[in-house]
Amino acid sequence: MQPDTAPRSAHVIGSGAKMPWPLMVGIGSMLVVFILATTYNSPLARAAGALKWATLPLVIMTVSATLYRRPMPAIPRFMAIVVLAALAAGFVSLWGAADRLDSAMSLVVVLIVILCGYISSAAIVATDSRRAFFDLVAMVCRVVVVLGTLLYLAGINFGRGAGFAGWVDNPNTLASFLAPGLVVLVAGCIERRPGWKIWYLPFAVLGTALLWVTGARASLVWFVMSLGAFFFYRRGPGVNAMIAVVLALILLIWWEQISAFVTDFLQLNANPYRQTAPGPLSGREEVWRIGWDLFKQRPFTGFGMGSSTELLNLQSYKFVRHQGLHFHSSYIMVLVETGLLGFIPFVLLLVNTLIRGFGDARRTQMLPRESWPTAALPIVILFGALGHATFESWIMAAGNVNTPLFWILAWLVHHQTQIPVRAVRIVEAPTPPGAAPPAGMLAAQ
Repeated sequence: MQPDTAPRSAHVIGSGAKMPWPLMVGIGSMLVVFILATTYNSPLARAAGALKWATLPLVIMTVSATLYRRPMPAIPRFMAIVVLAALAAGFVSLWGAADRLDSAMSLVVVLIVILCGYISSAAIVATDSRRAFFDLVAMVCRVVVVLGTLLYLAGINFGRGAGFAGWVDNPNTLASFLAPGLVVLVAGCIERRPGWKIWYLPFAVLGTALLWVTGARASLVWFVMSLGAFFFYRRGPGVNAMIAVVLALILLIWWEQISAFVTDFLQLNANPYRQTAPGPLSGREEVWRIGWDLFKQRPFTGFGMGSSTELLNLQSYKFVRHQGLHFHSSYIMVLVETGLLGFIPFVLLLVNTLIRGFGDARRTQMLPRESWPTAALPIVILFGALGHATFESWIMAAGNVNTPLFWILAWLVHHQTQIPVRAVRIVEAPTPPGAAPPAGMLAAQ
């Protein structure tokens, strides 16, 4: 609703409601079990690895119970269409899969994760509990920060790799737990939430230091890009559109020079047998080149969902510095596994979500400092996640700890645009005779 005068403050209706316990149990148990499944080489990891697939039906049941007799937000049509198109491409890719049963299982699990994300987002909006949801993410991050810090100070490091991994299998895995939670903690500091100097600022500082000692550069990209996204979100869609046009013109005019610099800096065309030191991508460029060659073999339908491990196992004799059987890029993974039929709708849904998320800033610009970061969090975390996904394969990998969170946020970007924003302005109160002038009062418009 448009106020009579320029708003001085504002409010998002229902942004502070508590999360119903079935919804909290469902989402919370899913996040915790997925994290426990990454514990390095332990019976706990094996048990949690089997249990995490049971948490997905649990989420569907508990969230469905929460939605019972509650009005659901409308389905984002374009988003739903491109998601279905991407999944249909995954179904088509089954015909080219070496193991059709395994590929079909991967496709089904990805579908279940996307469905869990959708109904979780719908329930969060239907119950007006967005802030409570992000408080849950922040609480998980605090636990990870405390446990990781204690292990680091004790000199205990179970994982592999050069950086600190703590109790998990890989520094990159630990860092991927931290990045989204740290963004939520930063949002709490921006909002000056109650107790922010105790519950937000110290954990944000300590978590950032822990993120640094992991040496996981992809998660640092996630964190830095999300911090930048706060700035762009607050500027509004008009300024962001101008920035996008300027960047597009720069790329268009100096494309050859920029692409040559990036290729040389990342050593994308370097011969790995002649390199005396590892490049900035730590061997990722090797599997990226292999992925591109595989894509050219089946450019339209790909090799089938979940085929990356087997494909790279067959190509592993070419590895010089690379370790593992992942493409270390969600985009190359989708391109190889589903071809252009899956990659095009996948990119469309990401672009549509970015436009919808940053475009919603026009509607929420009237919000004060105490409210706008919560409205920005879904697209802010998602924006950083897309940078992280350039260097790690996880968006369409159902077993990754951040995949359910990604799809909750992706749907939440679209669902929360249906939440009304109520503007509030400062109205001067009448001054009684002989009394000091009051500071003013808030009145809804």
